Amino acid sequence: MTFPSETFPQIPECVQVVPVGLAAFYWQMNGRTGRNFCAETIRPAAAKAA
Repeated sequence: MTFPSETFPQIPECVQVVPVGLAAFYWQMNGRTGRNFCAETIRPAAAKAA
């Protein structure tokens, strides 16, 4: 995962996140295909109350 900003969120490993403004792109080039994902930002997911 890459972040195009120097001020990317400081989220510890193994924490669920919620992407904001998520977009998915399908690509095809030279007989290969794939999907790319891009989000405006990510935030930690709120913990559910028990």
